[in-house]
Amino acid sequence: MPQAILKTIHDGGRYFEGPRWHAGRLWFVDCMARTLNNLAALYLYQGRHDDAEPLLKRAVTVFEKSLGPTSPELVESLDNLAALYKDKGRTAEAAPIAKRAAAIRAKAAGQKI
Repeated sequence: MPQAILKTIHDGGRYFEGPRWHAGRLWFVDCMARTLNNLAALYLYQGRHDDAEPLLKRAVTVFEKSLGPTSPELVESLDNLAALYKDKGRTAEAAPIAKRAAAIRAKAAGQKI
C-alpha cells in the first residue's frame, strides 16, 4: 500500500520529481520503518511479543532494502528483535541478531569489528 501512495503522489506531480522524488521516498520509507519499530517496542513493553515480532521483522526488511544491510538505522530494530527472541527463550536466534547489531554499531563508530 505505501508504494501505491507514493506512486499517486509521484504521478500527480505535486511533491516529488527527479532527485527530490528519490529523497522523498527514502524519507517516507524511513518514517514507515521507524513507525513499525516504535509500535513493536510499545508491544514489547506491553508484553505482546507475538504482535511485535512481525512488525520488527518488517522494519528490518524495510531498512535493509531501502538503506542497505549495514545501515546504522537498522540497529534499534535489530536490538529490539534480539530482545524479543531472548525474552521468548529463543536465544539461538537472538545471539546472531545481537551480534550483527553490535557489528553495525561498531562500524558506525569507526571501530574495527
